[in-house]
Amino acid sequence: MRRSRFAILVLLVFAPASGYGGKFEVTENLTPAPVEMKAAIVQLHPSYSHCIFTGKPFDLDGDGESTDYIATATGCGRSGNYPIFLFRLENDSFVEVLQYSGYALATDNNTAGGLNNISVSADTGDGRTLITLWVYNGKHYVKKRGRVLEIFR
Repeated sequence: MRRSRFAILVLLVFAPASGYGGKFEVTENLTPAPVEMKAAIVQLHPSYSHCIFTGKPFDLDGDGESTDYIATATGCGRSGNYPIFLFRLENDSFVEVLQYSGYALATDNNTAGGLNNISVSADTGDGRTLITLWVYNGKHYVKKRGRVLEIFR
């Protein structure tokens, strides 16, 4: 277990920053999530135990290093929006800082509590998109506001 955590840490620290961070389309360029990541998600959210988890390293603090991890789940009987899980690597273990549903996630250069603000785009089911802004409070992301836009995907 210790060796695999170290391997994940090495992967996250040395993953190239280009292509990671900034924007996350839930179904693009993902690889199977590490076993420890799936275990962390299922421990916090047991209803996802039958799902297939994918994800990639992600840069939440804008320092150019992808030391965070974003994951999603498929095969859960849902469509359109997918669960999105954001984790930080703290003291050799993953800590969840956000769980929400949507089809895309973007970060901006505005930081709060040391991490970039996040916006999650979600399908409302009636042809519109709900964009929700999240701000980090030092422990996890908190919802600030949402707005519905007429965006046709």
